[in-house]
Amino acid sequence: FKTSIFSETTTAELRGEQCSFRTKGIWKQYTEIVSADGTVVGKITYNNWKVAATVSLHDKVLYCKTKNIWATKWSISDNESRLVTYSGSSSGQIEANTADMLLLMSGLQIIYYYWKTAILICAVPFIPIIILQ
Repeated sequence: FKTSIFSETTTAELRGEQCSFRTKGIWKQYTEIVSADGTVVGKITYNNWKVAATVSLHDKVLYCKTKNIWATKWSISDNESRLVTYSGSSSGQIEANTADMLLLMSGLQIIYYYWKTAILICAVPFIPIIILQ
């Protein structure tokens, strides 16, 4: 993953497959999944109230949600089975029942989105202190 905390675009590569993620919107944010050739191939829609997301990819709708309060365990599933499980924070493990690299990278993007949001929310109270100095 290549990004910065203030960027709305992330580029990713996993096992030779590349894509980018472009986050859009202000109050109801979503992320476009863009293939290496620049084609939008999917969409991630965030549900900030539930700390979850819906992934629309390859004509399928998949669901990503955190499995614990610390957001260190996540899973992506369809209506029938769990496809991917992520565990860890700064480093971790991915267990997958799929070889879909775009889906695996989409899950990592969702986790990054929520970690980034948490960091920004924690930083907001300190903005007046920084500005006044």
